[in-house]
Amino acid sequence: VVVRYLLFLTGQGPVFDAAKVIILEPLFLLFGLMLTTIYLEKMERGGLFDRLRDSLDDPVNWKRSAKVMVMSTIGSAAVMNDSIVLIFSGVVVDLCVRHKVNNSLPYLLSLATTANTGSALTMTGNPQNILIVSLAYDDISWTEFFSNMVLPVTVASIINATMLFMYYSG
Repeated sequence: VVVRYLLFLTGQGPVFDAAKVIILEPLFLLFGLMLTTIYLEKMERGGLFDRLRDSLDDPVNWKRSAKVMVMSTIGSAAVMNDSIVLIFSGVVVDLCVRHKVNNSLPYLLSLATTANTGSALTMTGNPQNILIVSLAYDDISWTEFFSNMVLPVTVASIINATMLFMYYSG
């Protein structure tokens, strides 16, 4: 869209109407989830985040990382990867501080990569998936999308976890 606009400004490209190009439904959904995430973060004391932190807590580093990966994968498939990363990043950093972990990068990297992988599992997990379904004019059902994505997401999750554990095992 930006390139076409620049071409238009220089007189090299055709005229186009941005309102016809942009599909607003994914943007509205993403905006609503971001507002919900901010609201949940503001209500943090004694609620959802404390329970989430306690459920992910484990004295063994690899188990704690595996729990973060599983929760992030499932959460991003259920809600949306952006919201899950926003919600979990504070929790993961708090866990790293609680256990005096010098380098929180492996935990944050596992959060980001598994959220991205898990979001491919459902239509609602990723804004791009919502766009794909909206362009298909609702010809793809939720269960059909899910069943087509189970195998690739499972394989990608296994490869991702293996690579992270191998790289950060030392």
